[in-house]
Amino acid sequence: MNNDSRDNVLNPEQGKIAQIDTGIYRQDLGSKTDFEIVNALYSTYYQMGDSDVLAWQVRDRFTHGDVPWDQLSKAGGGDLLRGYTSGRYRDKQMVLAQVEYRQNLSDRHGMVYWVGAGVISDTFSELASADILPNTGIGYRFEVKPRVNLRLDLAFGDGDTGFYFNVNEAF
Repeated sequence: MNNDSRDNVLNPEQGKIAQIDTGIYRQDLGSKTDFEIVNALYSTYYQMGDSDVLAWQVRDRFTHGDVPWDQLSKAGGGDLLRGYTSGRYRDKQMVLAQVEYRQNLSDRHGMVYWVGAGVISDTFSELASADILPNTGIGYRFEVKPRVNLRLDLAFGDGDTGFYFNVNEAF
């Protein structure tokens, strides 16, 4: 299910997206194991003044059953809790949130500042007592063409750091 009112998919300035999807894997249908995955996403984008944007996001990923290692929920990387090595934290359940301020400096230049946090655990009931994985960072944006940015992000996690070079926004 998907409800998307963003004004631009790759670099939204206003609107929101609410999305839920699920995957059901069964040996009877060709899978090596029986398991389920539920992904939930909610992001909102607010235009601040003429060109700045305040964005926030909540992502959840829940799995159940005999989940293969490569299908476990994982935090880190260039989009999900920047500042942690992708896959360093991996388990069946994950909840994360991040808020980001996108500041237009002039012409084609901009800066981004964010904070976020997430938890990851084996069971749903352990999420409330799991260690919180905080992150924060700063990024530079260069608009290569209208609404398409090159992004350079420097992110800090708890005992980990990441530098990311990508096209378009993290979320």
